[in-house]
Amino acid sequence: LNYYNSLIKNSEFVISGLTSFMLESCIFYKQTIVLAHKEKGNITSPDIVYKNYVHFNKISEIPLINICFDLNDLKDYCIKCFINNHTAYDYNKLKLRDDSINNYVYNDNLSIRKRLSNIIDAII
Repeated sequence: LNYYNSLIKNSEFVISGLTSFMLESCIFYKQTIVLAHKEKGNITSPDIVYKNYVHFNKISEIPLINICFDLNDLKDYCIKCFINNHTAYDYNKLKLRDDSINNYVYNDNLSIRKRLSNIIDAII
């Protein structure tokens, strides 16, 4: 964990599973390929996790995230990310990225207890 920042900062793009690493790479403005492929016989297959875990519902809306559903397409995603990484981003794209990440990363002073209480209240 101590070297994550340097690892991400010095990368051309990032390939990640469905973990916080994908958000961390977006914070560093890195194109990110998220693996959401099928793994036969695995009940926690990335495609099942992506489709069924509520906290991944809006992850595809983050402009730097590219969801790879088939590992046969990984080469094409790598080429796309490499090219996009070398394309300048304008202010509007950066703002969109920041706004979309805020669905996952909070910049307020609410405690976990209060945040959870708010979520439960919204459901009830």
